[in-house]
Amino acid sequence: MFKTFLRNTFAAVIATCAMTLSLSAANAATFATFYDDAASETGARFNLITTTDNAFEVLVAQPSIYDSTAPLIGQMFTVHPNDPSELAFVNNNLVAGDGPFTSGTKDDGVGNNFITSARYILLKIGGGNSLATALIHNISGGTLDIDFGQLGNGSGLSHITEYGSVTPIPLPAGFLLLIGGLGTLMVAGHRKPKSS
Repeated sequence: MFKTFLRNTFAAVIATCAMTLSLSAANAATFATFYDDAASETGARFNLITTTDNAFEVLVAQPSIYDSTAPLIGQMFTVHPNDPSELAFVNNNLVAGDGPFTSGTKDDGVGNNFITSARYILLKIGGGNSLATALIHNISGGTLDIDFGQLGNGSGLSHITEYGSVTPIPLPAGFLLLIGGLGTLMVAGHRKPKSS
């Protein structure tokens, strides 16, 4: 009887965990819209979306003022496209404890969907220099799969430059302890019949 109780309890816990994970994965996403003027939400330029909840935050003001409250509203900035200016812009807008960086990795061929594990991603939009740069900070603890959606004329994605890399967040120790404890109960509940 105790064995059946343990088996049923273990099955219920596993089913509940699986259902919780699948529901949270189905409803989780990070969505951001970038504007020429984020305060008044005018001059919409582009959207970014990733299927991971709370995956990134967006720079809204200098220095280092990020928005991490959904829905995210990002500000466009004027940064000259040569590497020293982009690097200085990123280093001036780091979260406390990050950087400074000495270089970034530029990718001109990302298209409208890209995958990155960079800590900071600078996005260059359109062909001009005025209000053509946005910055996001990866807070997911892992890789982002980002979809880019153009909203205005001249707002296509020119390139991204990646700075730093994120350290993966380990599986919480409490979850491992739960699995270990349930496994121990299963083994303890499985008694060998006495031989006659």
